[in-house]
Amino acid sequence: MHVAGGSDAPAGGFAALGDADWQRELDLNLLAAVRLDRAAVVVCFAEGAHVTDDGRDYRGTGEIRRWLDRVAGEYVYTTTPLSAHTGGAGTVVTCRVEGTFPGSPADLDFRFGLDGAGRISRLEIGVH
Repeated sequence: MHVAGGSDAPAGGFAALGDADWQRELDLNLLAAVRLDRAAVVVCFAEGAHVTDDGRDYRGTGEIRRWLDRVAGEYVYTTTPLSAHTGGAGTVVTCRVEGTFPGSPADLDFRFGLDGAGRISRLEIGVH
């Protein structure tokens, strides 16, 4: 495993870090790697999963991978979770998404359905 990243955090260890310092460190050291490794994200989806985003449907992990690649290539964005709840229809996570896409910023609902193995079988992304 290779680890890439860096830090310009103030001296004094974790107790010296404020919220902005933590966010900057996470963006630099963790989230950048997550954004680059979309192949790992696809593993979270069931083979026959169905995603709906921006009025378009993507079925199966091949189409989902191409959708993730397209979105990552077109836009730079950050996602901040605002709330989450689980009910009979699955889990809904509401996030503020800010970036280079039309209509930014936007509060979006991510509605997840899981299969018996705990993988994502359905994801609907829509305006909150």
